[in-house]
Formats: sequence, structure tokens, C-alpha cells
Amino acid sequence: MFQEPDIIYRLRHSTFFINLATLSAGTIIAQLIPLVATFILSRLYNPDEMGEWGVFSSYGAILAIIGCLRYDGAIVKSKKQSDAYQLTYITILFSLLFVILLYIIAFIIHMLGIDIGMNFSAMYKLPIYVFTLLSVQSFTNLATYLQKYKLIATNSINRSISQTGSRILLGFVNSNRQGMIIGAIIGNIISLFTLCCRIDLLKNRNKIQRTRSLELIKENKNFPIFDLPSNLLNSVSSHCPPILLSWFFLDSVVGFFSMAHNLLFIPMSFIGTAVSQLYYRNASENIHNGQPITSLSKRLFISLFSLGTFFMCLLIICEDWLFGIILGSRWNDVGQYVVLLSPWLLLVTTFSPLSTVFYVKDKQIVNMNLNVLGVIIRVASIFIVASLFHSSNLTVFSFGIASYVFHIIQGYYILKYGEVVFSAKDILLLVSMSSVFMGLYSWKTIQIFLTS
Repeated sequence: MFQEPDIIYRLRHSTFFINLATLSAGTIIAQLIPLVATFILSRLYNPDEMGEWGVFSSYGAILAIIGCLRYDGAIVKSKKQSDAYQLTYITILFSLLFVILLYIIAFIIHMLGIDIGMNFSAMYKLPIYVFTLLSVQSFTNLATYLQKYKLIATNSINRSISQTGSRILLGFVNSNRQGMIIGAIIGNIISLFTLCCRIDLLKNRNKIQRTRSLELIKENKNFPIFDLPSNLLNSVSSHCPPILLSWFFLDSVVGFFSMAHNLLFIPMSFIGTAVSQLYYRNASENIHNGQPITSLSKRLFISLFSLGTFFMCLLIICEDWLFGIILGSRWNDVGQYVVLLSPWLLLVTTFSPLSTVFYVKDKQIVNMNLNVLGVIIRVASIFIVASLFHSSNLTVFSFGIASYVFHIIQGYYILKYGEVVFSAKDILLLVSMSSVFMGLYSWKTIQIFLTS
């Protein structure tokens, strides 16, 4: 009779592995759905409409960091179940107050006629979108605390399906220019309703105690003091390009940029998330046992750089026709943006999964200082070039190079704390691959500027 290997038996009966597999499967499926749907949505929505969604979602992602002062992060760390429910109610209360504040700000902006990169109709939908984002995150953290992992996984999939389905249906209504925005809000509301019902939040409202709420706010004050600034910097650094581009150029430029960014980052997140978790766990274990992490860091760096270089070279070579075929003829310019951003995207693929080394080595302050530098470099690269030259291609090129330089600086510290030491053979391999990539990148970039 076949004897099941011991390691497989342990994995099948490991609660941690089962929970991890459940969450990972839900995340992957939830991300695959919008990736596949992009090929349909690109034919229903034009670059201008995608650009408006890019600006809208960027504002939403940044504001969602501020909304509940990061108290949602304290839910999972609660010592008692009553505290977890109490913190969830606290985050919802802060979120509601933040929504009221956003509507006041939106009204003032409307009255003064200030241009923030999107029309007023979208601006008045933004507070609702931010509230649903904050609520879904809070309820998801509560579900995590309650160990309802199947609920989290299925809800992620349902949210993705409802969001994508709404966008496709609204896309057939030609007069509805904001189908991407409305579809996202519908998906969040359905997700929020499902979570609220399944975790019995309303049935536990009797657990709210004003005195205990004030105690929890004080006990978890480190979240708004330390966690909020760090996460806000990360969010601004990642989501500022569409907003800044909308100040200087047409929505179509933002649409091309957002499409290029999303198409490349969704598949990369599959690899990056898994590798990041693997590296964080193994590197922490090595440090705890007094073992070096040199071999682990170097092996992953070379593998990620090799994979990223091959992928980017392939996209650069095929950009003339690939994106037009996949997305439709009106999206041909996406290929140019992919080329201009490729040095940055290559280093993101290589270094981001290894960036957990800052936590492994307790270098969070260094990481925060680097995030400040990243925000300054990226914002300056767009603002200065767009103001002086008024060229979208040159601005995107400048942003790509600035981000590339920043990741070189960040990568230096990652390799340093990762204890990476290259051999002569390693250096030869890395230089060879870099030369091929930079040769193709320079060739295509020159072509883009000569024909623009």
C-alpha cells in the first residue's frame, strides 16, 4: 500500500499551511479575474475613461491610509475578542467622520473651481469609495482575527467578480463614462455587506463601551503616530504619478500610464508576494538561529533579476504589436509607456520582494528615510519635467529614470543588509544581462522620441 510522504502528511494536517493556502488561492483568483477582464474592459472603455479611473483610484488609495488613522491594523493584534469588535466600531466611526470631512472639502473645491485632475461628478463619489475601502479592510481584519479564512478568500473572489461584472455591464452603456468608478464602488458595497452579515457585527454592537473605546485608542496610539506616516509615504510614492500627470496632460495619457502599470504589476504581484513571504520567513529564521542570509539573498536576487530581465526584454521587442492585439488598436501607445518605464519595473521586480530585509534586520527607520527620498525624487521628476517641457513621453521617461535611480539606492541597502557578496562569475552574469537590457531599452527609447 502506498505510504504518504511524511512532509505531505504534515502539510495536509498543518492549520497554518491550510490557512495560508486558502488565503493565497483566494488572492490569486481575485487578481486573475480583473487581469483577464482587462482584455474586455479595454474595448469597452477608452483611454480617457481609464485615465479618470486611474486618478480616482490613486486619490482613493492615498486617502484610505488616512481615514481611520490606521487603527484597522490594531484589530488583528487585539488581546480579547470584545476588543477586536470594539476597534472595528472605532474604525467605522473614524471612517464616517472622515467621509463627512471629505464631502466638506469636495464642496469647497467645487465652489472655488479648483482642478484636482478629475471632474466634480467623480469627486463626489470619492468619499463613498474611500469609506467602502476602509470598511472592507476593517471587516477583513476582524475576520482574520476570528480566523474566518474561507470567508476572506471567497469574499475576495466575490468582490472581484461583482466589481468586474458591474464594469462590463456598465461599459455597454455608452453614455456612462464612469463605469469603472461605479463598478468599483458596487464591488466594495457587495463585499462590505457580505462581511458584515457573516461576522455578525451588528449582533455584537452591545460590546461597545465608551470608556473601553477611549482606552483602546490610547493603547494603540503607535498606529497613527508611526504606522500612518510610513504607510502614507509608501502610498503617495506609489500612487502619485496618475494624479500628477492629470495636472499637466489629457486623461488619455493617464489612461495609457495606468494601463501599462496595472498590466505589469498584477502578474508581478503573484511572484513578488510569494517570494517576499518566503524570504521574510526564511531570513528571519536564519537570523534567529545565528546563520547568515548571504546565500538566500543572493540566490533570490539573481533569480529575480534574471526573470525580470528576460520578461522586460521580451516586452520591449514585442511592444510594437503586442499591446495593440491584446487590448485593441486604440491602446497601441501603452507599449511605449511600458518601454519608458521598463528600467523601473525591472528593479521593482528584483528588489521589492527582498525589501522585507529591513524588517528582518530591524532597519525600519532606514526604510522610512528611503521612502521620503523616493517621494521627493518621483514627484520632482514629474513636476519639473512636465512644467518645463510639456511632453508626456519625456515626463514618463523622466519618472521611469528617477524611479530607477531611487531603486538603485534602495537596492544598495537591501543587498547590504541581505549580506550579499557577489563572485566574479555572478558579476559577469549580471553585467551581461544588464548590457543586453540597456541596449534594447536605449534602442527602443530613441525610436520612441524620434517618431513622437
